[in-house]
Amino acid sequence: MTNCHLLWKSFQKGDIISGAICLYQNRSGIILSKKPALIKAVQDGQPGKEFDEIQCGMVLRGFVKNIMPYGVFVEFPYGIVGLAPKAAMSDKFVTDTNDHFELGQTVVAKITET
Repeated sequence: MTNCHLLWKSFQKGDIISGAICLYQNRSGIILSKKPALIKAVQDGQPGKEFDEIQCGMVLRGFVKNIMPYGVFVEFPYGIVGLAPKAAMSDKFVTDTNDHFELGQTVVAKITET
C-alpha cells in the first residue's frame, strides 16, 4: 500500500480483502494485487517462484515497481524483480521512461538475460 496511503488508512485489523492475490510476503510486509492479468498468470501456473526457474525467452506478467531514467523495474509474482532497460523497451528510441510507464502498471516482459 505504499502507493495508496488513503486506502491503507481505511483498513482495520481483521478486514477481509476479497478477490485479491498475494504476490509476495516477507517480514516487512506483503504485496497484494486485484489485477485480473496477474491473478490469471498465477492461477495458470506462471513459472518463476524461484529465480533459478526463470529462463531466457520466458514471457511473464508483472507490474512496474519503479521507474528510473535508464529503465523500469518490473516485479513478478513471488517477489522476483527484474530491470527492463530503456534500450530494450522499443524498436524506437525511448527518451523518457515516464512517458511510457506508470507505477503499478501491469506489463508483459520477455526475459532476455538471467
